[in-house]
Amino acid sequence: MANASAPVWAAVGQIMATTPYLFVETAGGTYNCRDIGGSAARSIHAYALALDLNPSKNPHSAPARHNYPSSFITRMEGIRASGLPALSWGGRWTIPDTMHWQINVPPGECEQVTWDKGGDVATGPNGEPNWDEVS
Repeated sequence: MANASAPVWAAVGQIMATTPYLFVETAGGTYNCRDIGGSAARSIHAYALALDLNPSKNPHSAPARHNYPSSFITRMEGIRASGLPALSWGGRWTIPDTMHWQINVPPGECEQVTWDKGGDVATGPNGEPNWDEVS
């Protein structure tokens, strides 16, 4: 599944690379072959379909707390795969899990990736991120 979902994760990587926010915690959940807490079902992290970012700053708690810039959330939620929202953010769940981002479409639908909010990644003349133009 990881290979099929790679275009969405590439878009996430581009957004992370052009967002003035520090993604510093290595304790975030990426690939982790584990069960969902309290059950025998596999976590979608076990299938490389979910990512947790900076868990100490973006906890699984109510009320929702996070330290992402609003433009980051807008751009992440604006990623589309085959015209559908590609990602689901745990910060919108009944019990918020603001660190959690997961692929929201079947991996086979991840080939045609576009942004409908925030546009493409803006770059300067040498290909470096242009912070003045990134929304």
